[in-house]
Amino acid sequence: MKKNFLFMLAALTITFTSCEKIKDAVSRDADITPRAVEITVPVITQTTAQAVLGEATLNINVDSLIKANVPEFGSPAVKSVKLKGFNLELLNGDATNNFSVLESVSAELSATNQSNQILVSLPNNPDVDTRNLVLPIVGSGIELKNYILSGNFKYSLKGKARRVTTKELRVRATAIYTFTLGL
Repeated sequence: MKKNFLFMLAALTITFTSCEKIKDAVSRDADITPRAVEITVPVITQTTAQAVLGEATLNINVDSLIKANVPEFGSPAVKSVKLKGFNLELLNGDATNNFSVLESVSAELSATNQSNQILVSLPNNPDVDTRNLVLPIVGSGIELKNYILSGNFKYSLKGKARRVTTKELRVRATAIYTFTLGL
C-alpha cells in the first residue's frame, strides 16, 4: 500500500511538473503596436507652467489586434502588457514650430475605472530643432493590462513650453507594447 502511494505521488508530481513546463512553453511575448494617434496641440501662448498640450482617444478591438500579430492567441490569453516604447512625430513642424519649443514633455494613459498612469517623461528636452522624440519610459515594468484590455483608452500629452508657437501642431504618437500571452 505504501509502495502504491509513493508511486502515485511520484506520478502526480511528474504530471504536474510536465503540465507547468507545457504551459510555460506555450507562453510568449509579442511586441504589438496599436495604430498611431494624432494629437492636435493648439497654439502655445504661455510658458509659465506645465499644461495639457492635447489628447487623443484610441478605440481598438484588442482581440483582433492580438490575432493580427500572433494568430494562435486572442485577448483571453493576455497575462501582462507593458510599454516598450513611445515616439512622437511632428507632422507639420518648421524651424519655429518644432519640439524645441517644449522644455519638458510627458504622456499619460487613462481608461475607464483606471487611474491616470504616466507612461513617459522627458523633463529636460534639449533646445534643438527636432520633429521626432523618443520619450523615456517612466518606471520599469508598469502593468498596463487593464488599460489596454478596456479597448478604449486616452493618451494625454503634457508639457511646459520654453517658447510660444505660431500655429497649432499636429503630433503623431506611437506606442509599442509588449504583450505576454499564454494559457
